[in-house]
Amino acid sequence: MATECRAFGEVPADVTVQPTIVVVEDQQISNLVRAVLARRGYEVTVVDSSGAAAILRRPGCQAVLVTNTPADFVEFSGRIPLVYVTSQPDPRWPVAFRVCRVVAKPFTPQDLAAAVTDLWNTVS
Repeated sequence: MATECRAFGEVPADVTVQPTIVVVEDQQISNLVRAVLARRGYEVTVVDSSGAAAILRRPGCQAVLVTNTPADFVEFSGRIPLVYVTSQPDPRWPVAFRVCRVVAKPFTPQDLAAAVTDLWNTVS
């Protein structure tokens, strides 16, 4: 299980760093998300809910969370953008998270990549 989150303030100015994407999903969806986003140059970490929470609690952590279980991450709703991947969106979560995009299952790689890119561009 990965327990790192890149703190962008520690990266030298001449180094370009992609955002950290933290994925909490079932194995099949996690593998798809990792493949789609890694091909686009993102650093992707797949973990369970407790592992994700540990990563997101680290000081200076800047990440985009991709999950179908946003209830597990309400404590981060004010500072971590959420890509809510679901076949039946619960209308509470896009409202609860300051920055959120819903990606409906089934989704295309382009839909997923667009949501992640949009969120990162919104908060960075």
